[in-house]
Amino acid sequence: MKRTLAMLALGFSLALAQTRGGELRVAVLAEPPVLDPSASTSQEIARMLYDNVLQGLVKFNEKGEIVPALAERWQGSPSSLTWTFYLRKGVRFHDGSPFTAEDVVYKFNRARDPRSGHTHPEYYQDIQSVETKDPYTVVFRLRQPNQDFLFNLARPDSVIGPKGRVEAQRTNPIGTGPLRFVAWERGVGVRLERFEGYYEPGLPYLDRVFFRFLPDANAQIAALRAGDIHVIGLGVSPENALVLGRDPAFKVVTGFTTTEITAGMNNSRPPFNDPRVRRAIQHAVDKKALVEGVMLGYGTPIGSHRSPGESCYEDLSGYYPYDPARARALLQEAGYGPGNPLRFTFTLAAPYPYERRLGEAIAAQLAQIGVQA
Repeated sequence: MKRTLAMLALGFSLALAQTRGGELRVAVLAEPPVLDPSASTSQEIARMLYDNVLQGLVKFNEKGEIVPALAERWQGSPSSLTWTFYLRKGVRFHDGSPFTAEDVVYKFNRARDPRSGHTHPEYYQDIQSVETKDPYTVVFRLRQPNQDFLFNLARPDSVIGPKGRVEAQRTNPIGTGPLRFVAWERGVGVRLERFEGYYEPGLPYLDRVFFRFLPDANAQIAALRAGDIHVIGLGVSPENALVLGRDPAFKVVTGFTTTEITAGMNNSRPPFNDPRVRRAIQHAVDKKALVEGVMLGYGTPIGSHRSPGESCYEDLSGYYPYDPARARALLQEAGYGPGNPLRFTFTLAAPYPYERRLGEAIAAQLAQIGVQA
């Protein structure tokens, strides 16, 4: 078997495995706290379960386009305030219950309720009502036009389970996808198997998939070389991707992702409540050099906290060009200098191997203008 690294793929695609039958073993970097993407922001949940076990009305394809999933088609009104979705018929959940419009209404009424504990109720705040027109037709009415409406419905947060199933979904997810959940072995991994009742004939290709928790990037590479795993999902270090890409036994797959690597500044507290400081930081960071030097070309400067796949994305990468002299001048205006250097702690949130190196490289660039980070 030719083993695969999915360098910047959107989740995990079963299209990587065309041979029918057998088990595919995939490494993931972290063990999530729950298995319901609406109950946790852990990206590993989506990488294991999105479109494999749990599905929404629409989904992203490998190009980042929004395509049908549980909805065969949809139609927006001229005002973009009313959206009608026509559901697939004959779809069943993994527990055998039928998928209908009632499940959709329950899902989004709960998701838009800030008391529900959903991780991102803001994605649905413009939904005024969700109604069933018949068992296979759902009508959304919005308070105002929202250009992210379809994009938000394609997010992993918008996957749909059986009506009324909430708490059990956290540890034993039931969906409509080509694979059904079998077991969550704490500290080890998650096991899935082929769902014989899947609505698309011939899918999935595989009998079983095992997502193995391997938090150490080097351990992932060793397991891949040993044949203990077949696929590394996201989080492959750029240098490992380059080395393994030269080996005919491996294939490196790159593609669209909605994941952005951002450095956030809390503009409600000093020192970042001063816009001169925020602008200075922007001018001091050479984003192109970070992509080329740290990521070895695997990435694109976007100058935004939104990914290029989102409808509201605007390329702001040239808005604050790399200009250390301008950065120093702005810091001086804000009262910082050799006798009073700007100091702050740079916290890394994600477990990916390149994040620490990016943080170290950014800190080194900031040091060039006298910032201690």
